[in-house]
Amino acid sequence: MLRITTAALAALLLLASGCAPGIPYGTLYTDAYTPLAATSNSAVERSGEACRMNVLGLVSFGDASTTAAAREGGITLISNVSTRTKTILGLYVKRCTLVVGD
Repeated sequence: MLRITTAALAALLLLASGCAPGIPYGTLYTDAYTPLAATSNSAVERSGEACRMNVLGLVSFGDASTTAAAREGGITLISNVSTRTKTILGLYVKRCTLVVGD
């Protein structure tokens, strides 16, 4: 009985790992946009994107900062910022910061 309880607890912890409130993650697949911030600047002429990736929970690389996304799009006045999260089985995660402005 102890082995069954331990296995069930381990499975629950594995499924719940990486959970964050407010961000829609799917266990098998996720491809979702999440708004982060907006400013009073209404100019929407350019956009930039900066991403980071994680493979197998072991290797993570990239720069998904707002600064990197603004630099990539040549933006000096930010209108809004959002993120796009893509996960596949929790083995591959790509999170991008999207910046729109002028």
